[in-house]
Amino acid sequence: MQTATKAIISATLAADTSLSPTERKTLLAALERGAVNQADPIPRILRRKEVASLLGVSEKRVDQICNAGGLVRVHSPGAKRAMGFSESSVRALVEGRTGKAVA
Repeated sequence: MQTATKAIISATLAADTSLSPTERKTLLAALERGAVNQADPIPRILRRKEVASLLGVSEKRVDQICNAGGLVRVHSPGAKRAMGFSESSVRALVEGRTGKAVA
């Protein structure tokens, strides 16, 4: 992280009266270690049609697999409908059923 950016963040933390001195020290230490700028990667979301194509099954079968607990649907906050399926759950399903056919 750039020195100027660190200075700005440090000054902002010092001016923030809602933080306790311990919280401020913890955040500044994390900033020095570089832990602050490491974000989790955004998980990839696959649509039902993509999952069906990858698995070689119908979209209806994808729903059946999901209802049986084999796939994880991803919902955006406040939405009733799912956006799709997490890529990690599709990978886990594929790796877990190696050599087995999905009927």
